[in-house]
Amino acid sequence: MNDWLSKVGAATVEHRERRAAMFDRKALRRLGKARLDGLSDSTAVERAHWHKSRARGQRERMDRVENCGSDTLVITCQACGNAHDVPLYCGCSLLCLRCRRLRAADLQRRFVRARNVVIASAGARGLMNVQRRGGRWGERFLTLTAPHVPGDTVTERILRVLNAWKFFIRKFQVWQRERKLKSVEWLRVFEWTPGEDDGSGHPHLHIWIFSQYLDRELLLEWWLAALHREGCTTDTAIIDIRSVNDPHAISSELIKYLTKDIDAQGDKISPDLYAEVYSALDGRRALQASRGFMRLAERQPPACECGEHIPPLVRRKMKERAEL
Repeated sequence: MNDWLSKVGAATVEHRERRAAMFDRKALRRLGKARLDGLSDSTAVERAHWHKSRARGQRERMDRVENCGSDTLVITCQACGNAHDVPLYCGCSLLCLRCRRLRAADLQRRFVRARNVVIASAGARGLMNVQRRGGRWGERFLTLTAPHVPGDTVTERILRVLNAWKFFIRKFQVWQRERKLKSVEWLRVFEWTPGEDDGSGHPHLHIWIFSQYLDRELLLEWWLAALHREGCTTDTAIIDIRSVNDPHAISSELIKYLTKDIDAQGDKISPDLYAEVYSALDGRRALQASRGFMRLAERQPPACECGEHIPPLVRRKMKERAEL
C-alpha cells in the first residue's frame, strides 16, 4: 500500500470501524426480524447481506482501494457464449483517483442526457419561448460558498455547507410550490478543494437549475438565512449565478472532481487533513437532484457484440496479488 494511502487509512481506522459496527448492528436487526417473521435461514441471511457487505467494505476499504482494478468480472452472454472481462473497481471515489474520474465522467454523461430530455420537453411545450406569458424558462448555474470562520475544523466547515443546503432547498421548494411551477429541475453537487487561506479547505456547492427567472437577491437572502441557522453570523456570503450557454462546458464545471486531494502545486495534501475530509463525507450525499431528474438518463443494460443484452451470468476472476 502506498505511503499516503496507508497514512489516511491509519487516520480513519476509528471512523471506519464505527461505521462497520453500525452496519453490523443493522444486519443483526434485519436478521432477527426475518427470523421472527418465520422466514427461512437462507432468506434471513440474504436480508442481512447488504449491511454485512457494507461492514466488510469499511474494514477492507484501504486494501480494496490499493487493489482497485486488479480483479475481473467475467460476464458471459448466454445468447452467443461470448465472455466479456470487465475490471472490478473499488468504487471509492473519495480515495481512489481512478474511480473518482470514472464516476465524474459517468455523472457528466448522465447529466447531459437528462438535461437534453428536459430541454427538449420544455421546448415542445413552449416554455423556452421569449414571448411566453410569465417569462421564458432557462438554465442557470449557481454556486454557493460559505465564509471561512476562524477556528473551524474541516468537519465543521463541510457540515455547515451541507446543513445550510437543507434549509436553502426547502426555501426554494416553497418558492416553487407558491408559483405552482411543476417543471423545475435541478442538480446539486458538493465539492471540496484544499483552498489557500487556511488548513480547513473550501467546501462549496454547484447547482444546475432549469426554471423561470430567479432573483439573485432572493437567492442570497435564502443562503444567508441558511448560514445564520448554522452559526455563521455573516452578511458577506458570496453567491454566483449565471445563464448557461454551453451545457457541455457546464457539465464539466458542475461535476469536476467532487473532492480534490492535491494542492495548487499538484502535490498530495496532508493525509491527516484528507482523513478528516474522508470521515466528514463518508456516507453523505455528494450529489442530489430534483425528483426523477437523473432517472431521465437511466443506464442501458450492457449489450454483447451479437446485439443481445447480456444476462447477469457473472463470475469473479481473481488475480494473484504477487503479480501486481
